[in-house]
Amino acid sequence: MKSPSMIEDIHRGLSNPLGANNCFLNSALQTLWHLPRFRRALAAVPPEISSGKGALLLPALHTLFANFQYGDDTVLPADEVRAVLSSLFASSGHFQIGQIDDAVECLEAILKIIHCEFVGVPLDGGGDELSCNPTCPACASFKVSFMDRKACTRCPATSDPKMHNDFTYRVYVAECLNASPNASNNSSSAGKPRGAATAGAAAAAAATAAARAGGGRGGNATMQQQQQQQQQQGRESFQECLRRTWRTEMTTDPSGKGGKKTLGCPETTDPCSGLAVGQRWCLQAPTVLTCSLVWHSARPAVRDIRRIFALLRCSLDLSKIFTVPGSEEGSDRAELARRVERIATSFAW
Repeated sequence: MKSPSMIEDIHRGLSNPLGANNCFLNSALQTLWHLPRFRRALAAVPPEISSGKGALLLPALHTLFANFQYGDDTVLPADEVRAVLSSLFASSGHFQIGQIDDAVECLEAILKIIHCEFVGVPLDGGGDELSCNPTCPACASFKVSFMDRKACTRCPATSDPKMHNDFTYRVYVAECLNASPNASNNSSSAGKPRGAATAGAAAAAAATAAARAGGGRGGNATMQQQQQQQQQQGRESFQECLRRTWRTEMTTDPSGKGGKKTLGCPETTDPCSGLAVGQRWCLQAPTVLTCSLVWHSARPAVRDIRRIFALLRCSLDLSKIFTVPGSEEGSDRAELARRVERIATSFAW
């Protein structure tokens, strides 16, 4: 039996014959395999959950991961997983055999199906809206739940809260780059119409580096060193950039005259003269924060690609992106919030 350290050193390819167009699926599957926490959670799924009628994804994933761990082939077929996805999404036309599709959408679809099979309700029956108890591998590793709310700077007024429950956290690259104090105002991506959400191949050495970064010894020191290095260089860190971005997006009106206009008091009946400030509360922290990079153009400038990838880090402190309840100094969760090491798995063209 292979030890956990030996398993982490296993790297196999996934086949992509001419015309199969499996690149988007292979990217998602390689990412999942190279995340030890997800791999362990998937292996712990009881066999009775993986049994039933029709096309099921959990048995196909179990078979593929068993071949990853114990097989002798250096290149493995993902045909069974592809066939299951094609069958489950036949009505929508997504992920059909031979067709190319979006890597991020594929990853989200796989995670949703795992959740639905775990709760025993299909996706078209609203299974993705049900809670899982015990927690399924998808939610345990990837699910991020947060609440957005606007508050007034002068009075107690607040807006109605807006809930988000997602497996991926979308990052709009142009806004992220322009949010940085040192960002150039003439970013090559800015001002262009928003293109398709990110797709294609996994990038930024996501899988192996991420697997070794999350939970290994010295992870905290590495994260702190990266943050100190960025501060010394006068650059805004990726997590600070994300926080600045959502605050700006939540409290400004881009259609205002003369540029973006800061929104006023969120009180609807009798607003005061105060301004709105954004609040984003993290209600469920994921083990893996999967960031989907969304570009404003189908052909982003190389300069912008280099700038955003220079910001990416394998470890993130979620308390610097969201407000994490109970993470105040002196509380029981303060240390947890400080040492949150979330792995950013990024997909890009």
